[in-house]
Amino acid sequence: MSTPLGPNSPEDTKDARRVADEKAAAEKALATQLAAAQAAAAEAAAAKAAVAQLDAARAAALQLAEAKIAEARAAVPQIIAPSPQEPKPEPKRRHEFVGMMFAVAIGEVGVQTAVLVQAGNWVHFLPAYSHLFLTAMVIAASWVGWTLSPSPGAREDVQSVFQWAFLVLLLDVFLVVIYFILAKTVDITETGTVKLNASARPEAFWILVIFGAYFVWDIVTKIVIYLIDHRTEPWFRTYGSRMIPTIICLILAYAFRPIFDKADPPHVVTADIALLSLVMLFRALKALADALTKRKTTKTLPVFWTLLCLFGFGLGTVWTSSYPVPKSIAEPILREPIEPKNNPEVPAKPPHESAPRNPSQPTGSD
Repeated sequence: MSTPLGPNSPEDTKDARRVADEKAAAEKALATQLAAAQAAAAEAAAAKAAVAQLDAARAAALQLAEAKIAEARAAVPQIIAPSPQEPKPEPKRRHEFVGMMFAVAIGEVGVQTAVLVQAGNWVHFLPAYSHLFLTAMVIAASWVGWTLSPSPGAREDVQSVFQWAFLVLLLDVFLVVIYFILAKTVDITETGTVKLNASARPEAFWILVIFGAYFVWDIVTKIVIYLIDHRTEPWFRTYGSRMIPTIICLILAYAFRPIFDKADPPHVVTADIALLSLVMLFRALKALADALTKRKTTKTLPVFWTLLCLFGFGLGTVWTSSYPVPKSIAEPILREPIEPKNNPEVPAKPPHESAPRNPSQPTGSD
């Protein structure tokens, strides 16, 4: 007869251990599956986030491309034809008014030139021609420089008489009036016939006044208005350097004026050469100042024209003060043209039209 198994028999212990192992294996498998599911969920979330970022980047790129296309389409009409609503930077009102005065001044040069051409004997009137050529170059060079000036005051239009732009307009008018006076003081007098009255004194004086007016114009347009407008660009590089040519030429015009005042009629031509070189030196120095203060501007031509104008001014000044004018030019200038003497009541007949003498008529010796 067999004996019953106790509660802690080896078989029960073995079964309990097997059940525990199976349970642990099941829990481990479940944990592994749960970890795999969590990893898969994390990967799915990352992929979803990446897709969302890609969609957002694609949308942003599309919007940027559409904005660029819209800007390009908006820029095309402005390049072809500027919009009429945009304010023009050019001072239209000032340019129209002063431009008409420039036309009157250069027209006076044409009138005086026509008088000289009708008088003939161009060598005798050479001082008057040189005076008019000087005046024409002053007006033309001033027109170009005035319209292209980058000065703050030169770019503002007149909106009221109680503003600085109106003072700039008055300075412009004053300068053009001086140009007109320079054209009227040509070296001739018209009292029945055109006569030469050669002197370099008017040119030397009015050129000095012109450079003085340029200096005042620079102060108003380059300093006063610059300070009033509170501009941020560097003053000397942008505007101040362009005042140096005015000061140099003003000093030269004042220092050498006594030499030009003493010029005799033949040396009026050489004095005009010196004054013309001084006027062109002013423009050449302006270009040189721009070339020295702006990096991308070539310096070769401004230096060449500056040296050439300095040479012309020196040559004309020394020639006026120390060297004679060739006789082939000086003598016709000094010689008064011979005026024909005709009887206003009985005009003289040419020799070939005089009546032949009758041989039978007695002569005074008979």
